[in-house]
Amino acid sequence: MLRELSDEEYSRCWHKGDIMRNDWCSDDNPLRYTVYVGREGSRFLSLDYRGRTVRHMVSNNKMVKVGHMDSYDAFIKDLKQLDKSRFL
Repeated sequence: MLRELSDEEYSRCWHKGDIMRNDWCSDDNPLRYTVYVGREGSRFLSLDYRGRTVRHMVSNNKMVKVGHMDSYDAFIKDLKQLDKSRFL
């Protein structure tokens, strides 16, 4: 039998760049899909398609991981390279 995850266990399942589907939103809601970028207290932080920050309550457990954006990882890698080159 499956058990429900605690808020802490649930929040550890997410990694930066994961694509989140908010099951509280209808299919035609533009905020249904966002990209996870971190956690702030009891809220997930994600970015919508406009690049705006969206905050979701961790305790609602209605966020579903549906994929991962490899382009997010490439973006972060490129930024780190730029930062390193400033100090050479």
